[in-house]
Amino acid sequence: MMEVLGLTKSLIAHLRGKIIRGELAPGERINEAQLAYDLGISRSPLREALRVLEKEHLITSIPRKGSIVTNVSIEDLEELYEMRDMIECYALDIFERERVRELPQVTAAIANPRTLVVPTESDPAETKIAYIEAMAEFH
Repeated sequence: MMEVLGLTKSLIAHLRGKIIRGELAPGERINEAQLAYDLGISRSPLREALRVLEKEHLITSIPRKGSIVTNVSIEDLEELYEMRDMIECYALDIFERERVRELPQVTAAIANPRTLVVPTESDPAETKIAYIEAMAEFH
């Protein structure tokens, strides 16, 4: 059973972790009733968590059918990284044009990934999630 305080946030983190670890596979249908029962919660906070995850594109909601884990293709990932590259390069151009030299938050974000070790297949899921979160923070 999950802690009541911050239940929706806990659910979001819990489900996001299950998706990232592959415990909820791409294309898998999410059975709200069963999941709520398994977690010992009502369906209301679960539905709210699913709405947040849908905004993050981790799940897809299909009217009158429920929610499924979003299927992400290699092409989707390549497109995402191309867009991220364009945005980051554009930001660097703006910094150069505006002669911005001191960016404490950027400096701190750059320092963190340099100390990270890329997890291997045999590393625990928590290590992989921590790495993904650190890289998301960097970008």
